Amino acid sequence: PAARTADVVLIARRDKSHSWSTHRFSADRQFTKGAQEALVAALEPLGSVRIFYGENDTLAETVRLFQDARVVVGYHGAGFANVLFQRTAPACAVEIVAAYEDGLPWRTNEELVRFNAGLAWRTVRLGLAEVLAANDNAKRPADERYPLVKGVRDANRWLKAIAWVDLNATDVARVAAA
Repeated sequence: PAARTADVVLIARRDKSHSWSTHRFSADRQFTKGAQEALVAALEPLGSVRIFYGENDTLAETVRLFQDARVVVGYHGAGFANVLFQRTAPACAVEIVAAYEDGLPWRTNEELVRFNAGLAWRTVRLGLAEVLAANDNAKRPADERYPLVKGVRDANRWLKAIAWVDLNATDVARVAAA
C-alpha cells in the first residue's frame, strides 16, 4: 500500500511500557495528550497533519512521508534525522527543546541543515522550570530530583530521561508561528 503523505509531520512517541524497552520510565520525552492534541489543532491550518511514531512504518513509507512534508515538528530526538529526506522546498523543521536557565538549548539537531539545502530550521525553547513541572520534579525522591547538586549542570542526563513534554497555549502558538 502507498504511504500516506502529509503537509505537516508531527514526530511523536508512544508509551513504551508495553514494549521491549527497559527504559526506566514508561514514556520517553512523550507529548502529553493535551499537548499533542493542541499541536495537531494548531498545525492543521498549514495543511494535512500526520502523527509519526516511527514504529510500524517501513523505510520506504518513512522516506515518502518525509520527502513530501513541508513542515516537520517534534521534540528533540533521533526522529529528526528523517528531515534529510525532505525534498519539498521550501521545507521547515521546528524542533522543540528544553532550555537551561541561561536560555541555551539543551540539545538541537540544527546541524542537519548542512545536509539539506532547502531546509529552514526553527527552534522553540521550553523553560527548564516548565519541563521539570511537567515531570513532577518536586514530587520525586530527593536523590532523583533535578538538580541533584545545586549549581551543577546535570540536566543533560536528567533531560534525556524525562517522561513527558507538556506545552501551554503560548508554547503551542510559538510552535505554530515558527
